[in-house]
Amino acid sequence: MNLRSRSRNHAAFFSQQQKDEPLDLDLRVNRVKSKLKANVVKGKPQGKVDLFIEADVSEVHCVIELDKPESLYELEKKLEEKLQASLRQVVRKAQKTFGSHIFGFGNAIHRANPKAWKKLSKNWKKEFVTMPVAISVQVKVRRTGTQSNSFINDIQKKKKKEQ
Repeated sequence: MNLRSRSRNHAAFFSQQQKDEPLDLDLRVNRVKSKLKANVVKGKPQGKVDLFIEADVSEVHCVIELDKPESLYELEKKLEEKLQASLRQVVRKAQKTFGSHIFGFGNAIHRANPKAWKKLSKNWKKEFVTMPVAISVQVKVRRTGTQSNSFINDIQKKKKKEQ
């Protein structure tokens, strides 16, 4: 995922074990908006990534009641947590494993504070590796399409009635 882009219409698959039931959905990502910022505080660089994703549920392969606002809110929160963890891992890997500043934090610092960048640029690789990066993710599920609930809900309700 490019942290500096605006993109549209991508397919995403979300699967997570939840209590005794798996949560398994297909999403259509309609919009991704990201902001990458960096600044210098007390001589040390700091980065910040804000990510906003708007998606629709395209398929449901699990028990979830999409017609309830609480279920959608819970789904959004789980997506946010999973994406935030993934992005944190990508940034950490770029910093620690590759030592590569592929995200453009250096350019952001240069734009925000050219004098500080002049000092930092000499040791930028070293500074980047230890730079803290705050990641904020917001997910909004706009539509559930014709999906209100999965047929799996109906099967489980029938099984409970038979017992």
